[in-house]
Amino acid sequence: DDIVEVSENDEQNPGEVAKEVATDEEYANDPEGFVRTEGDDATAASYGDFITVGDDYFESGDAAFIGDSRMQGFCMYSGFKNIAAFAQKSYAIYTVFTKEIFDTPTGKATLLQEMEENAGKYKKVYIMFGINEMGWADEEKFDLCYYQLIDMIKYYQPEAVIYVHSVIHVTKEKAESSDRFTNESIDRRNAGIKEVAENEHVAYLDLNTVYNDEEGYLPKECTSDGVHIKADYMDVWVNYLKTHAIAVK
Repeated sequence: DDIVEVSENDEQNPGEVAKEVATDEEYANDPEGFVRTEGDDATAASYGDFITVGDDYFESGDAAFIGDSRMQGFCMYSGFKNIAAFAQKSYAIYTVFTKEIFDTPTGKATLLQEMEENAGKYKKVYIMFGINEMGWADEEKFDLCYYQLIDMIKYYQPEAVIYVHSVIHVTKEKAESSDRFTNESIDRRNAGIKEVAENEHVAYLDLNTVYNDEEGYLPKECTSDGVHIKADYMDVWVNYLKTHAIAVK
């Protein structure tokens, strides 16, 4: 499947969405975010150094993976079992409060509803968004959506270590066929994501350090469409996560 580009105007302003889903008290604490009653370090001011872990770190029933079709592919082909997958094709960061796409015993639910229903369950939360929204002209709006997503997760999963993924580069052929999906535009997006992660005191994971070829592109052998990672090359991602883990307290 190719990238599903998402318009900035398909949904409400993220600030308006936050106001609708948060309680009056929560929204009053920070109308530009979701809830920051303890400040940005509601989870932890500093996680410490990365450590190396085994499969049990991910398969203990307390790991959640959130994101778009690239993350969906990871959940399908990583080999990890007993993980919570909240990832779908065309999923965009501004719809996490409003888009009912996850199956539950009582029907479809939003990510917000899933986090609320499973409050306190997850100790590791992995996030990947950004490629579908490369057409957004307003980077501040994208960053605001990311702040709100992280704040929401902190609120319902206060003991979780939160990991934010970079946007993986595309192949050279894909980049040359579109002015939106260049390394330069992806790197600008990643700079914003990294700043959000630093301000929120969560872990930033740069997958381009392990996937880039000598020119800085996603190697064409890793993908069938220039964007998504083939199952045979998912071990690169898996091994990166295993060597970039944070000890859960």
